[in-house]
Amino acid sequence: MTTMNRRALLTAGLLGTGGLILSGCDDGTQSYLKGFRDGFQEKTRNLSNATKALEPVIGKNWADTKLTGRSVRIGVIDAGFGKVQERETTKHIRLLALQGFTSGAPIDLYADPEMHGTDMVEAIIGRNGETPIGLAPRAVLLLAKGEDARTEALSDEQSVIKALEWLVSSHIDVLSLSLGFSRFDDQSPYGPKDLNGQTSAISKALTAALAADPRLVAVVSAGNEGRSDWGRITFPGDVAEALTVGSVESDLKTRRPTSGKGPDTGPIKPDLCLATGKGASSVATALTAGLVACLREAFPQATRAQLLQALRNSGTQAKAPTRETGYGVPQAALAIAALEAMGLKRHIPTPRDGKIG
Repeated sequence: MTTMNRRALLTAGLLGTGGLILSGCDDGTQSYLKGFRDGFQEKTRNLSNATKALEPVIGKNWADTKLTGRSVRIGVIDAGFGKVQERETTKHIRLLALQGFTSGAPIDLYADPEMHGTDMVEAIIGRNGETPIGLAPRAVLLLAKGEDARTEALSDEQSVIKALEWLVSSHIDVLSLSLGFSRFDDQSPYGPKDLNGQTSAISKALTAALAADPRLVAVVSAGNEGRSDWGRITFPGDVAEALTVGSVESDLKTRRPTSGKGPDTGPIKPDLCLATGKGASSVATALTAGLVACLREAFPQATRAQLLQALRNSGTQAKAPTRETGYGVPQAALAIAALEAMGLKRHIPTPRDGKIG
């Protein structure tokens, strides 16, 4: 199959994962787990920001779980996914479909000059040789270009809603949304007082999507408006049933200045935070989506409510959550233990399950 024909089928959503196990996907479990041990446990290694951010999340024994997000469907909405199948750290992607929803002249989505979405894919499924970047290299991804990075127009909100509707109709398990809205260039119908999960069009759409599927987990950025006069999280991070993710400093306690604070009333937001350094809440959101995919793999019968409860209770500030950093940094081992305590049966991947290819 030619590259052009394969891309056309992907964009149409007609080619499944069976046709996308490409070169670069044949590492076995043993080498991949070695990557976790080397990448996460050897302090002499020059670790990436993503790897550093995951250290307090996964602890020392994550490799023993053998979780890789196998077959979990993750939908990613972003501004562009240029070179997603060419970048060394993402070329092993299991891509089910790539679709565009922005207005204007059609572009080659694979040659898009905007690569913020590719960075987020890297944080979810990426690896650098045997060293992992994200936690879910065996997840299946559906990618949606829902925003024009050159502007911040009100029409972008509708584009993201269309992307969301497409992903939901494609039966994704996890949504990763490393973008959000506050004020727009052409008009600003919303203010911080509207951060109630019921006012903005995108928040209404996400609320409806979550109501329709009690298993879908939406991982949403808290935004980077912390230093602006807006100062708060962005839409749709105000949705009660979304898992809203912000960013903290390396002490794992102090909100990173750019990370949006939660509204003064309503549910605690953000829910969780990661110490990502550069990339702030965008990367934190994508990394957390990879973690959620692994938990979904381990507990396929878990509801969204159970997963959210386990993740919040696993946070480093679970006993005293705040509207600055929420429940703190999630701890995977505690989340797994909490789900088991709910009586859920844990799936332990076999060596064949854990194989990346």
